This record gives sequence, structure tokens and C-alpha cells, in this order.
Amino acid sequence: MMTTNSNMESAGRKNKLWRALLALSLLFLLLGMISIFYVFKYGLAELALSNNIFWGVLITNFVFWIGIGHAGTFISAILLLLRQSWRKGINRFAEGMTIVAIILAALMPIIHLGKPGFFYSLLPLNNNSGFFLLNFNSPLNWDFYAIATYLLVSLLFFYIGLLPDLARMQRLKRKNKVIAFFAAGWTGTQMQWQNHRQTLYLLAGLATVLVISVHSIVSFDFAVSLHIGWHSSIFPVYFVLGALLSGFAMLCILAELNRRINKLDSVIRPAHFEHMSKIMLGTSILLTFVYLNEIFMSLYAYDTSEIALLIQKSSGPASLIHYFSLFLSIGIPQLFWIKSIRINSKSVIILCALILIGMWLERFMIIVSSSEMGFISRITEEYSLNLVSGGMILFGIGFFFTFFLLFIRYLPSISYYELLTNRKK
Repeated sequence: MMTTNSNMESAGRKNKLWRALLALSLLFLLLGMISIFYVFKYGLAELALSNNIFWGVLITNFVFWIGIGHAGTFISAILLLLRQSWRKGINRFAEGMTIVAIILAALMPIIHLGKPGFFYSLLPLNNNSGFFLLNFNSPLNWDFYAIATYLLVSLLFFYIGLLPDLARMQRLKRKNKVIAFFAAGWTGTQMQWQNHRQTLYLLAGLATVLVISVHSIVSFDFAVSLHIGWHSSIFPVYFVLGALLSGFAMLCILAELNRRINKLDSVIRPAHFEHMSKIMLGTSILLTFVYLNEIFMSLYAYDTSEIALLIQKSSGPASLIHYFSLFLSIGIPQLFWIKSIRINSKSVIILCALILIGMWLERFMIIVSSSEMGFISRITEEYSLNLVSGGMILFGIGFFFTFFLLFIRYLPSISYYELLTNRKK
């Protein structure tokens, strides 16, 4: 009787935590929807954009969330290819993180169109004369196809991995026709397991390559332009490293949430946080070299416009944001040298939250700070966030955590068949 009461109390606490987080996420989502309504009704001017600063918080959100989205499947795929045993505790919700984040990121440029109802113009549709309307020289079109391809591969990778657990759910809930449909007649025969394993490895190899190529294409939105501060060949490396750092930081936070909500202490262990902390530490060190390279190349080339931009970042109105973003994105991860911090989940998620703030500010500085300075007489315009822009930030947070919380509640958030197989061995 005492054991039963203890389990009921534990389940009650789990439900309370989940409901509280869902309520907070829905509140953020509602505030964000109000901001979107204002943008649709009154136009993009509500986001404090100008002639120079034509990309603001929406594109900052796009680059931030697409980085997190790219990291999720990559983490699961590369750990599968490297046969890392600790993957089994985090791979399922890492893949779920990817799908939610990519859909969220794709919404940002659609909202930024001003007339989102015409987003279908990015599709290869014919006009009356029978020719394509698309400008294939534009990296924005490259984005569309790259992100759509990665989303498709991520969905397949997620679904194929989920099949055995869907069949398990169907056995527990015999009358659920929806689960039966998606279980696709999985019975666990030897042939099915063989095809399942081969397909997962094939998709993992494809997803690993796609992560590098797709996020490099996202960086081309900036790198192929002639704009001050953007025209740089190191941007693909810069963006991929940033995606990995922010992706692992978000994954640590989601791992702790999943562990607490679903009581997975025996599955998500301190070793998971230690491994992810080490990867974040290494990624932050590589990012440091990228930042130093930016300064060195500007001085070496002696480009007066680039040097003026460096001075503006270092001593201009947004210099505090610049230094704060550097401190959070490459300074805070240095604490992961300390093992007692790496294996303490509470310390890790606090540091990861700070890293995510730093990475968002870093994307903000890339997009806004460079846009504030023009070539003609070095005309500068200052940009500041307003309530509508803040609402768009809240929309991203609310959207992401709402759907993630629904995912870990109604679908298997860990790979049960892999864990059971591992225990049998």
C-alpha cells in the first residue's frame, strides 16, 4: 500500500510539473500570436525595421532555431554511426527536437514575407508561359529546398526509429486505430529488424552530411552578399559550430525536463550531461578561433569598412551586447573544464540556458549590427527591440516547448526497444 501511494504521489508531481510548464509555454505562445496579429494587420514596420535594417528579430529567430533543429538529428545520427552507447537515453527526443525546431524556424521567414499567403511562390510552380518563376541564384531559394530536404530526412529517421515502440504501444492499446496505422504492421520479425537497422544507418549517414551542407547553405544567405561583416568564406564553419553548441545546450535542458517529468533517472544519467558538456566545451574553443579569425582577416586585408564595423561592435551603442554574447557563448562553456559541474545536471542546465541566450545574441549581432552600417558615408542606423519584437521571441519559446511537452507526454520520449535490447545483452 505504501508503494502504491508513493507511485501515485510521484505521478501527481510529474503531472503538476508538466502542466505548469505547458501553461507557461501556452502563455508565451499566446503573447507571440498577438505580436503576429499586429504584424499581419499593420505590417512589418511594427518590428522596427528600416531601410538599412531589413532583417531583424524574425531572421535572428530563424537562424537560431534552424541551428537547434539541425543539431538534433545530427546528434542522434552521428552517435549511431559512432556506436556510442549513451545515445540510447537521448536520441528519441533529440530527433523530436529537430522536427519541432525546423517547423518553427520555417515559420519565421514566412511571417517576414509580409504577405505569408504567397509563400507558395518558393515552390517550383509554372506560370502561364510555362517557365519557372524562381530565381535559382538566390540563396533564399537554396534555403527552401535544403530545409525541406532535411525536414523530410529527419521525419523518416524519427519515424523509422519509432516503429518498434509504436507497435509496443499498439499492443498496450489494442483499440487505437491511429497507432495501428502508424505501426504499419510491425511484428518484429528477423527480416523487419534487419531492414530497420540498415535503413537507420543509411538515413543516419545521409542526415550527417545534410547537417553540414544545409547549415552551410543557411550561412550563404549572408556570405554570398557583399554586405559589410557578412561577406566571409568562414561563415559556413561558423554557422555549423554555432548550431552544434546551441543544439547540445538545448538538448541538455530538454534531457533534464524529460528526466524530471517522466522519472527517467535510471535512463538519463550524469554521464549524459558529462559527455554533452565536453562536446560543448570543444565546440566553444573552436568558435573562439573563428571569432579571432574574423578580427585577424579584417586587419590583415585592411578593409576600412570591416575595420569600422569592428570598432562599432567594440565601442558602439551595442558593444555591451557584443561583449555579453561573447562571454556567454565562449566564456561560460569554459566552466565545463570542471568535472563536478559537468556531472551536476542542475549546474549544466543553468550554464546551457546562459549559452543559449549568448547564441541568440550572437545571431542578433550578426544580423543587426552589420545592417546598422552602410557603405555610403558609413551611414549608421540604430535598432532596438520593441514589444512586438519581444513577442516574436516569446512565440518561438512558447511554440517549441508546447510541442515538445506534448511530444514527451503522448509519444515514447526514449527508445524503449534499444534499452530493453541493451539490458538483455
